[in-house]
Amino acid sequence: QYLMSKGASYTEEEKMELLKRAASWISRIVDIHRGLQERNQAEISCTPFYHPILPLLIDINSAKEACPDMNMPAFEGDLADDAFWHVSEGLNEFERHFGFRPKGMWPAEGSVSQKAVEVFAANGINWIATDEEVLGNSLQLNMKDPANRYRLYQKHFQIHNGQKINIFFRDKALSDLIGFTYSSWNEDDAVSDFMHHLKNIYDSVDFSPHVSVILDGENAWEYYNQNAYLFFTKLYHALTTTDWLQTQTFTDVINNYDIPE
Repeated sequence: QYLMSKGASYTEEEKMELLKRAASWISRIVDIHRGLQERNQAEISCTPFYHPILPLLIDINSAKEACPDMNMPAFEGDLADDAFWHVSEGLNEFERHFGFRPKGMWPAEGSVSQKAVEVFAANGINWIATDEEVLGNSLQLNMKDPANRYRLYQKHFQIHNGQKINIFFRDKALSDLIGFTYSSWNEDDAVSDFMHHLKNIYDSVDFSPHVSVILDGENAWEYYNQNAYLFFTKLYHALTTTDWLQTQTFTDVINNYDIPE
């Protein structure tokens, strides 16, 4: 707070003190997240080791599944073993830090294909998450059509060699409101608007819907007032005190039989 109030002309000693404080927080990241996991306030996931676009490693022509007219580079080879390594080594690295293996993975850039899902399943992953447009393309439905939105709030899964893998699809509109829009809003208005959207979803279906809000890596908080501290404080209060809503981890959702498959 002192440095923020000073605003400029920092001494070298002040800069070093700031770096020491930052390093102290960084050293606590694993312990902080492990505590959140143990209290079931969060479920920690990981990503394939070097953040590869997994479908392209398995089959470079998988790009045409999403973009049939895409111009492709001249390439011959099979990197499927590399893809398997990235998934298994990502899990191993996670376990080295946290002492347990995660149940879920966020595919790098949310990129998935049928063969990529098989690699996740073969590594014992219980769930992955990706974008709603993947669901729309898979079902050949326009997910922007209100008549199709209910599909987004059900549970989806596949079974590969007896291994069930659950697939969650994010609500892109809600996720982008937090990632790109609410930073310029008053916190109370932003929270009220977000809760209004959730209530509309709740009222639009005749089952218990699951809404996935996923920010794909962008650091939105630096654009918010006080690094989104006020926004998050008010949002989490609203989420935890609303009687028709419950926050759950993905594993909680998998075990929640009120949400239809």
